[in-house]
Amino acid sequence: MIDKYRVESVIGEGGMGVVLKARHTELDEDVAIKCLLPEMLDRPEVVARFLREAKAAAKLKGEHIARVFDVGKLPDGTPYIVMEYLDGADINAIIKHHGRQDPAIAVDLMLQACEALAEAHSIGIVHRDIKGSNLFITQAPDEPPALKILDFGIATAPDGESDLTNASSVLGTPAYMAPEQISAARRADARSDIWALGIVFYELLEGKRPFRSDVYYDLCLMIRTEPPPPLTRPEIPDGLEAVLHVCLAKSGDDRYQTCAELAFDLLPFASDPAVARGTAEQCARLARRSGRTADADTSNARLTPPTIGAARPTTPSDRPATPHERTPAPKTPAPRTPVTKLAVPRA
Repeated sequence: MIDKYRVESVIGEGGMGVVLKARHTELDEDVAIKCLLPEMLDRPEVVARFLREAKAAAKLKGEHIARVFDVGKLPDGTPYIVMEYLDGADINAIIKHHGRQDPAIAVDLMLQACEALAEAHSIGIVHRDIKGSNLFITQAPDEPPALKILDFGIATAPDGESDLTNASSVLGTPAYMAPEQISAARRADARSDIWALGIVFYELLEGKRPFRSDVYYDLCLMIRTEPPPPLTRPEIPDGLEAVLHVCLAKSGDDRYQTCAELAFDLLPFASDPAVARGTAEQCARLARRSGRTADADTSNARLTPPTIGAARPTTPSDRPATPHERTPAPKTPAPRTPVTKLAVPRA
Protein backbone atom coordinates (compact mmCIF):
# COMPACT_ATOMS: atom_id res chain seq x y z
CA MET A 1 0.00 0.00 0.00
CA ILE A 2 1.07 3.58 -0.73
CA ASP A 3 -1.17 5.81 1.35
CA LYS A 4 -4.65 5.24 -0.13
CA TYR A 5 -3.34 3.38 -3.19
CA ARG A 6 -3.14 -0.42 -3.44
CA VAL A 7 -0.24 -1.45 -5.68
CA GLU A 8 -1.16 -4.19 -8.15
CA SER A 9 1.79 -4.58 -10.52
CA VAL A 10 4.95 -3.07 -11.97
CA ILE A 11 4.37 -1.33 -15.31
CA GLY A 12 7.95 -0.40 -16.08
CA GLU A 13 11.39 0.29 -14.65
CA GLY A 14 14.17 2.65 -15.59
CA GLY A 15 17.53 3.80 -14.35
CA MET A 16 16.03 6.30 -11.91
CA GLY A 17 12.52 5.12 -11.13
CA VAL A 18 9.77 2.53 -11.30
CA VAL A 19 6.17 2.92 -12.48
CA LEU A 20 3.46 0.93 -10.70
CA LYS A 21 -0.14 0.20 -11.51
CA ALA A 22 -2.28 0.85 -8.44
CA ARG A 23 -5.89 1.18 -7.39
CA HIS A 24 -7.29 4.13 -5.48
CA THR A 25 -8.99 2.30 -2.62
CA GLU A 26 -11.63 4.98 -2.00
CA LEU A 27 -12.46 6.04 -5.57
CA ASP A 28 -12.01 2.55 -7.05
CA GLU A 29 -9.98 3.94 -9.96
CA ASP A 30 -6.76 2.71 -11.57
CA VAL A 31 -3.78 5.05 -11.40
CA ALA A 32 -0.08 4.92 -12.27
CA ILE A 33 2.43 5.73 -9.54
CA LYS A 34 5.95 6.76 -10.45
CA CYS A 35 8.45 6.27 -7.63
CA LEU A 36 12.03 7.43 -7.54
CA LEU A 37 14.44 4.61 -6.75
CA PRO A 38 15.80 4.80 -3.18
CA GLU A 39 19.40 4.97 -4.40
CA MET A 40 18.57 8.22 -6.22
CA LEU A 41 17.72 10.07 -3.00
CA ASP A 42 21.38 11.02 -2.51
CA ARG A 43 21.37 12.89 -5.83
CA PRO A 44 19.64 16.25 -5.29
CA GLU A 45 19.57 17.07 -9.00
CA VAL A 46 17.66 13.86 -9.75
CA VAL A 47 15.13 14.55 -6.99
CA ALA A 48 14.69 18.09 -8.31
CA ARG A 49 13.99 16.83 -11.84
CA PHE A 50 11.55 14.26 -10.49
CA LEU A 51 9.57 16.93 -8.65
CA ARG A 52 9.78 19.25 -11.65
CA GLU A 53 7.98 16.62 -13.70
CA ALA A 54 5.04 16.71 -11.32
CA LYS A 55 4.93 20.50 -11.16
CA ALA A 56 5.19 20.95 -14.94
CA ALA A 57 2.61 18.33 -15.83
CA ALA A 58 0.19 19.57 -13.17
CA LYS A 59 0.14 23.01 -14.82
CA LEU A 60 -0.98 21.51 -18.14
CA LYS A 61 -4.66 20.63 -18.49
CA GLY A 62 -4.92 19.59 -22.15
CA GLU A 63 -6.22 16.19 -23.17
CA HIS A 64 -2.88 15.23 -24.72
CA ILE A 65 -0.83 15.56 -21.54
CA ALA A 66 -0.72 12.70 -19.03
CA ARG A 67 -2.50 14.13 -15.99
CA VAL A 68 -0.88 14.32 -12.55
CA PHE A 69 -3.25 13.83 -9.62
CA ASP A 70 -1.05 13.85 -6.55
CA VAL A 71 2.48 13.80 -5.14
CA GLY A 72 3.74 12.35 -1.89
CA LYS A 73 6.56 10.62 -0.06
CA LEU A 74 6.97 7.08 1.21
CA PRO A 75 7.89 6.57 4.88
CA ASP A 76 11.57 6.40 3.89
CA GLY A 77 11.33 9.77 2.13
CA THR A 78 11.16 8.44 -1.42
CA PRO A 79 9.01 10.80 -3.51
CA TYR A 80 6.27 9.55 -5.81
CA ILE A 81 3.91 11.00 -8.42
CA VAL A 82 0.36 9.74 -8.96
CA MET A 83 -0.71 9.97 -12.61
CA GLU A 84 -3.56 8.80 -14.77
CA TYR A 85 -3.30 5.16 -15.79
CA LEU A 86 -3.00 4.74 -19.55
CA ASP A 87 -3.79 1.51 -21.40
CA GLY A 88 -1.85 1.22 -24.63
CA ALA A 89 1.76 1.53 -25.76
CA ASP A 90 4.33 4.18 -26.53
CA ILE A 91 5.35 4.98 -30.09
CA ASN A 92 8.69 3.16 -29.71
CA ALA A 93 6.86 -0.07 -28.87
CA ILE A 94 4.40 0.41 -31.70
CA ILE A 95 7.17 0.89 -34.27
CA LYS A 96 9.16 -2.03 -32.83
CA HIS A 97 6.21 -4.43 -33.07
CA HIS A 98 4.42 -3.11 -36.15
CA GLY A 99 6.89 -1.00 -38.09
CA ARG A 100 6.12 2.20 -39.94
CA GLN A 101 2.60 3.59 -39.86
CA ASP A 102 0.12 4.91 -42.39
CA PRO A 103 1.08 8.52 -43.26
CA ALA A 104 -2.36 9.86 -42.31
CA ILE A 105 -2.14 8.20 -38.87
CA ALA A 106 1.37 9.63 -38.39
CA VAL A 107 0.07 13.11 -39.23
CA ASP A 108 -2.90 12.73 -36.88
CA LEU A 109 -0.57 11.79 -34.02
CA MET A 110 1.81 14.66 -34.77
CA LEU A 111 -1.10 17.11 -34.70
CA GLN A 112 -2.07 15.87 -31.24
CA ALA A 113 1.53 16.24 -30.09
CA CYS A 114 1.57 19.77 -31.53
CA GLU A 115 -1.45 20.70 -29.43
CA ALA A 116 0.15 19.31 -26.26
CA LEU A 117 3.46 21.07 -26.87
CA ALA A 118 1.73 24.30 -27.86
CA GLU A 119 0.11 24.36 -24.44
CA ALA A 120 3.42 23.69 -22.69
CA HIS A 121 5.27 26.30 -24.75
CA SER A 122 2.52 28.86 -24.11
CA ILE A 123 3.44 28.96 -20.42
CA GLY A 124 7.19 28.70 -20.92
CA ILE A 125 7.67 24.94 -20.50
CA VAL A 126 10.08 23.29 -22.95
CA HIS A 127 9.96 19.50 -22.69
CA ARG A 128 13.57 18.85 -23.86
CA ASP A 129 13.09 15.08 -24.07
CA ILE A 130 10.48 14.43 -26.75
CA LYS A 131 10.99 10.90 -28.10
CA GLY A 132 8.93 7.89 -29.04
CA SER A 133 8.95 6.41 -25.55
CA ASN A 134 7.51 9.64 -24.12
CA LEU A 135 4.61 9.72 -26.58
CA PHE A 136 2.00 7.23 -25.36
CA ILE A 137 -0.87 6.03 -27.54
CA THR A 138 -4.21 4.76 -26.32
CA GLN A 139 -7.16 3.66 -28.44
CA ALA A 140 -10.66 2.99 -27.21
CA PRO A 141 -12.94 0.71 -29.25
CA ASP A 142 -14.23 2.44 -32.39
CA GLU A 143 -12.23 5.57 -31.56
CA PRO A 144 -9.18 7.07 -33.30
CA PRO A 145 -5.80 6.74 -31.54
CA ALA A 146 -5.13 9.32 -28.84
CA LEU A 147 -1.67 10.59 -27.91
CA LYS A 148 -0.44 11.64 -24.48
CA ILE A 149 2.93 13.25 -23.74
CA LEU A 150 4.77 11.82 -20.72
CA ASP A 151 7.80 12.67 -18.59
CA PHE A 152 8.48 16.35 -18.03
CA GLY A 153 11.38 15.46 -15.74
CA ILE A 154 13.98 17.58 -17.54
CA ALA A 155 11.60 20.26 -18.75
CA THR A 156 12.39 23.90 -18.16
CA ALA A 157 10.21 25.40 -15.45
CA PRO A 158 7.61 28.01 -16.45
CA ASP A 159 9.60 30.70 -14.63
CA GLY A 160 12.77 29.70 -16.44
CA GLU A 161 14.40 28.04 -13.46
CA SER A 162 16.69 25.13 -14.19
CA ASP A 163 19.13 22.87 -12.41
CA LEU A 164 21.60 23.34 -15.26
CA THR A 165 24.54 25.33 -13.94
CA ASN A 166 26.99 24.51 -16.70
CA ALA A 167 26.42 26.20 -20.04
CA SER A 168 27.86 23.17 -21.82
CA SER A 169 25.61 20.63 -20.06
CA VAL A 170 23.95 18.04 -22.29
CA LEU A 171 20.62 16.74 -21.07
CA GLY A 172 18.16 14.68 -23.09
CA THR A 173 18.24 11.68 -25.41
CA PRO A 174 21.02 12.19 -27.98
CA ALA A 175 19.23 10.62 -30.95
CA TYR A 176 16.38 13.14 -30.60
CA MET A 177 18.32 16.25 -29.60
CA ALA A 178 18.48 19.26 -31.90
CA PRO A 179 21.94 20.54 -32.91
CA GLU A 180 21.77 23.43 -30.43
CA GLN A 181 20.71 21.09 -27.60
CA ILE A 182 23.69 18.85 -28.27
CA SER A 183 25.95 21.85 -27.72
CA ALA A 184 24.23 22.84 -24.47
CA ALA A 185 20.89 21.93 -22.93
CA ARG A 186 20.41 25.56 -21.89
CA ARG A 187 20.08 26.49 -25.56
CA ALA A 188 17.05 24.25 -26.03
CA ASP A 189 13.81 26.11 -26.67
CA ALA A 190 10.42 25.41 -28.24
CA ARG A 191 12.06 24.90 -31.62
CA SER A 192 14.21 22.14 -30.13
CA ASP A 193 11.03 20.29 -29.17
CA ILE A 194 9.83 20.72 -32.76
CA TRP A 195 13.08 19.13 -34.02
CA ALA A 196 12.55 16.15 -31.71
CA LEU A 197 8.97 15.85 -32.90
CA GLY A 198 10.33 15.77 -36.46
CA ILE A 199 12.55 12.82 -35.54
CA VAL A 200 9.55 10.92 -34.16
CA PHE A 201 7.54 11.85 -37.27
CA TYR A 202 10.30 10.43 -39.48
CA GLU A 203 10.28 7.23 -37.43
CA LEU A 204 6.53 6.84 -37.84
CA LEU A 205 6.85 7.26 -41.61
CA GLU A 206 9.97 5.16 -42.18
CA GLY A 207 10.14 2.82 -39.19
CA LYS A 208 13.59 4.07 -38.19
CA ARG A 209 15.33 7.25 -37.07
CA PRO A 210 17.00 9.45 -39.70
CA PHE A 211 20.29 9.71 -37.76
CA ARG A 212 21.71 6.50 -36.30
CA SER A 213 25.10 5.57 -34.88
CA ASP A 214 26.39 3.61 -31.90
CA VAL A 215 29.19 6.16 -31.51
CA TYR A 216 28.07 9.32 -29.72
CA TYR A 217 30.50 11.63 -31.54
CA ASP A 218 29.46 10.28 -34.93
CA LEU A 219 25.78 10.65 -34.07
CA CYS A 220 26.31 14.27 -33.02
CA LEU A 221 28.22 15.00 -36.23
CA MET A 222 25.43 13.51 -38.34
CA ILE A 223 22.79 15.55 -36.53
CA ARG A 224 24.77 18.75 -36.99
CA THR A 225 25.84 18.34 -40.60
CA GLU A 226 23.90 15.71 -42.56
CA PRO A 227 20.41 16.05 -44.07
CA PRO A 228 17.89 13.36 -43.15
CA PRO A 229 17.74 10.52 -45.69
CA PRO A 230 14.88 10.93 -48.20
CA LEU A 231 11.59 9.23 -47.44
CA THR A 232 11.27 6.04 -49.46
CA ARG A 233 7.56 5.20 -49.45
CA PRO A 234 5.63 6.03 -52.64
CA GLU A 235 2.36 6.40 -50.73
CA ILE A 236 3.64 9.42 -48.78
CA PRO A 237 1.73 12.45 -50.15
CA ASP A 238 3.48 15.16 -52.12
CA GLY A 239 4.62 17.95 -49.84
CA LEU A 240 4.78 15.99 -46.59
CA GLU A 241 8.54 15.50 -46.84
CA ALA A 242 8.98 19.27 -47.17
CA VAL A 243 7.16 19.70 -43.85
CA LEU A 244 9.48 17.16 -42.26
CA HIS A 245 12.56 18.94 -43.59
CA VAL A 246 11.50 22.23 -42.00
CA CYS A 247 11.14 20.44 -38.65
CA LEU A 248 14.67 19.12 -39.07
CA ALA A 249 16.38 22.31 -40.26
CA LYS A 250 19.80 22.56 -38.60
CA SER A 251 19.25 26.14 -37.44
CA GLY A 252 16.37 26.87 -35.11
CA ASP A 253 15.69 30.06 -37.08
CA ASP A 254 14.96 27.95 -40.16
CA ARG A 255 12.55 25.60 -38.38
CA TYR A 256 8.91 26.13 -37.59
CA GLN A 257 8.91 28.75 -34.86
CA THR A 258 5.75 27.45 -33.18
CA CYS A 259 3.75 24.25 -33.12
CA ALA A 260 0.95 26.24 -34.76
CA GLU A 261 3.06 26.74 -37.87
CA LEU A 262 3.74 23.02 -38.05
CA ALA A 263 0.11 22.11 -37.39
CA PHE A 264 -1.20 24.28 -40.23
CA ASP A 265 1.26 22.75 -42.68
CA LEU A 266 0.25 19.24 -41.56
CA LEU A 267 -3.45 20.01 -41.91
CA PRO A 268 -3.91 18.94 -45.59
CA PHE A 269 -2.44 15.49 -44.88
CA ALA A 270 -4.62 14.50 -41.90
CA SER A 271 -7.23 11.76 -42.06
CA ASP A 272 -9.96 14.22 -41.03
CA PRO A 273 -9.26 17.78 -42.23
CA ALA A 274 -12.04 19.27 -40.08
CA VAL A 275 -10.61 17.79 -36.88
CA ALA A 276 -7.11 18.77 -37.97
CA ARG A 277 -8.18 22.36 -38.57
CA GLY A 278 -9.60 22.56 -35.06
CA THR A 279 -6.30 21.30 -33.66
CA ALA A 280 -4.27 23.77 -35.73
CA GLU A 281 -6.47 26.67 -34.67
CA GLN A 282 -6.14 25.66 -31.01
CA CYS A 283 -2.34 25.65 -31.45
CA ALA A 284 -2.59 29.14 -32.95
CA ARG A 285 -4.63 30.38 -29.99
CA LEU A 286 -2.04 29.00 -27.60
CA ALA A 287 0.79 30.57 -29.61
CA ARG A 288 -0.95 33.95 -29.43
CA ARG A 289 -1.32 33.51 -25.67
CA SER A 290 2.41 33.01 -25.37
CA GLY A 291 3.17 36.05 -27.54
CA ARG A 292 5.11 33.92 -30.03
CA THR A 293 3.00 35.10 -32.96
CA ALA A 294 0.62 37.91 -33.83
CA ASP A 295 -3.14 37.48 -34.01
CA ALA A 296 -4.26 35.72 -37.15
CA ASP A 297 -7.67 35.27 -38.68
CA THR A 298 -8.12 31.50 -38.88
CA SER A 299 -11.80 31.66 -39.75
CA ASN A 300 -11.28 31.89 -43.50
CA ALA A 301 -10.47 29.11 -45.93
CA ARG A 302 -6.68 29.54 -45.90
CA LEU A 303 -4.76 26.49 -44.80
CA THR A 304 -2.10 28.72 -43.29
CA PRO A 305 -2.90 31.97 -41.45
CA PRO A 306 -0.96 34.98 -42.77
CA THR A 307 1.38 35.05 -39.75
CA ILE A 308 2.45 31.43 -40.04
CA GLY A 309 6.11 31.34 -41.01
CA ALA A 310 6.54 35.10 -40.54
CA ALA A 311 9.24 34.60 -37.93
CA ARG A 312 11.41 32.60 -40.32
CA PRO A 313 13.96 34.40 -42.53
CA THR A 314 12.57 36.14 -45.60
CA THR A 315 15.95 36.44 -47.27
CA PRO A 316 17.32 33.55 -49.38
CA SER A 317 18.86 30.81 -47.31
CA ASP A 318 19.43 27.08 -47.38
CA ARG A 319 16.22 26.50 -45.44
CA PRO A 320 14.02 23.93 -47.21
CA ALA A 321 10.89 25.58 -48.54
CA THR A 322 7.70 24.89 -46.65
CA PRO A 323 4.85 23.42 -48.69
CA HIS A 324 3.07 26.76 -49.09
CA GLU A 325 6.32 28.36 -50.35
CA ARG A 326 7.19 25.81 -53.02
CA THR A 327 6.67 26.64 -56.70
CA PRO A 328 4.57 25.08 -57.97
CA ALA A 329 2.65 24.39 -54.77
CA PRO A 330 2.19 20.70 -54.00
CA LYS A 331 -1.12 19.25 -54.91
CA THR A 332 -3.58 18.75 -52.08
CA PRO A 333 -4.09 15.05 -51.46
CA ALA A 334 -7.38 13.64 -52.64
CA PRO A 335 -10.02 13.16 -49.93
CA ARG A 336 -9.61 9.86 -48.15
CA THR A 337 -11.59 7.77 -45.74
CA PRO A 338 -10.59 8.73 -42.18
CA VAL A 339 -8.09 6.31 -40.68
CA THR A 340 -9.08 5.26 -37.19
CA LYS A 341 -7.06 2.12 -36.49
CA LEU A 342 -3.54 1.95 -35.12
CA ALA A 343 -1.74 -1.23 -34.19
CA VAL A 344 -1.20 -0.80 -30.43
CA PRO A 345 0.42 -3.76 -28.63
CA ARG A 346 -1.18 -4.58 -25.32
CA ALA A 347 0.73 -5.31 -22.17
